[in-house]
Amino acid sequence: MTLEFINLGIGYEQKVLFCDLNASLKSGESLAIMGCNGAGKSTLLKTLALRKKPYAGDILLNGKPIKSGDIGYLPQSSNIISDIGISAGEFVKLGLNNKITNAEFIKYFDDYELGEIIDTQLNELSGGQLNRLQMVRIDLQNPYVLLFDEPFAYLDNSSRNILIKKIAEWKQLGKIIIVSVHDERLTLEFDHFLTLDGKNALWEQKMKAHNKDCALAGCALAGC
Repeated sequence: MTLEFINLGIGYEQKVLFCDLNASLKSGESLAIMGCNGAGKSTLLKTLALRKKPYAGDILLNGKPIKSGDIGYLPQSSNIISDIGISAGEFVKLGLNNKITNAEFIKYFDDYELGEIIDTQLNELSGGQLNRLQMVRIDLQNPYVLLFDEPFAYLDNSSRNILIKKIAEWKQLGKIIIVSVHDERLTLEFDHFLTLDGKNALWEQKMKAHNKDCALAGCALAGC
């Protein structure tokens, strides 16, 4: 399985954030996306998740346009409307297309330390539990590509540790994992790196530091 970016460009409104990105990820590989606020990390992930159209270029999975069913996406802010009168288990089942036994269903909740809240109403859950609940649903959907927008910045410690463990498991299963991160130190276990500066996409370059204007330090930036 190969995820390819072909002459990819992204942006919003009238602003182009980068163009002409050509790169690929293979089964079991992970990508860390770095950059300052406003550089395009969330916009890129929304584009990869098919929530936004690319400014230019294509996103291919095994040579064909990627489909929504291929993707699991966890944005920065929870999109769960909790006051809708359903339980955690019912919420997860609403997003499932594949068949699963009750024992398997319970095991997934246990993996995310949520076994005791399957029958709990959504509006009784904490923010951390709601985030993990979305992770359960993504995992059960069994996508080929998993996208996470700065999860280490907003997840509680327990959820972060679970996600780190899961990323290792997903890599073993041949999934492709793409995570935006806010700290270069968090990228140690990733296979590939992409640094954004609001004008360019620098493949295999890490952000080492940035100055008061949040410009990349020590990088020679090519024009778009």
